[in-house]
Amino acid sequence: MTRYTAVVHKDTDTDYGIHIAGLPLFSSAASIDDVPMRAQAALRLFAETEPLPDLASLDIELDSAAFVVEVDI
Repeated sequence: MTRYTAVVHKDTDTDYGIHIAGLPLFSSAASIDDVPMRAQAALRLFAETEPLPDLASLDIELDSAAFVVEVDI
């Protein structure tokens, strides 16, 4: 199992925006509880056409409205 970092951003009156760090993957979730599932779904869809790289060490800069969620796949 590999762990990926999802950067999650939430503005007022929007869904949670999800970006998988180091990959061109974006998704959204209506609730915080749905974030891990939606991030995993995006990773699985990407893996259908591209190999998932090992992204063990990334420098991630966050703004004040963002947070990180670890996603296993």
